[in-house]
Amino acid sequence: MHTETGFLNALTLVESEHGNDYYAMKFKAQRGNSDKPSTAAHSVRVNGVQAKEVIAQIADKVNAQLTANRKLWDANKGKDALTILITLNISDTIAKSYMNKHSGKDVVYIDGRCTSIAYVRIGDEVIFSKKEAVKDEAAKETKAAKPDTAQAPAQVPDEVDTSTGELEAEVTLYPTAPDFEARKAKLKSLGYVWDGGKEAWCLS
Repeated sequence: MHTETGFLNALTLVESEHGNDYYAMKFKAQRGNSDKPSTAAHSVRVNGVQAKEVIAQIADKVNAQLTANRKLWDANKGKDALTILITLNISDTIAKSYMNKHSGKDVVYIDGRCTSIAYVRIGDEVIFSKKEAVKDEAAKETKAAKPDTAQAPAQVPDEVDTSTGELEAEVTLYPTAPDFEARKAKLKSLGYVWDGGKEAWCLS
């Protein structure tokens, strides 16, 4: 597996008879001197998990630009067309060729599989960056792992008069309450005794 950077000029959804549709990309990898680079044509299938996820995110935007570029080439030989720069990892590469029906010459290209994508830029706009994606994912994980420091409002016990902050003189506690035994024990610890006449726990 190795990394290539070049200009994307075709992104096509290939429909398979067996239902395993996939995207294919054609791009020209840049080689040698950055001032006068040579190019190497590539035609790769997108089949890496990460690569598929990225293409699913950017396919509409990329194809819209490729369509616009073709129209600009037809109208004014590409003036104002925006280049689409891509950096990707490819594997299982092999040299292939086909006969150009217009020139009658063999065209050599590199065939392979795209396993992951690191960077995509249209003109000056970066539409995908693996580094930024990793940062965003790390931030989400940190946020999810961070404990919630917000405290719930303190619960005022039933035995306390909220207006004075002092213990109530009488407290009604029904035996059907789900926490009856626990509350009864607490009332006793606070000095309450059961008054059968009032049917209430009274502060002694």
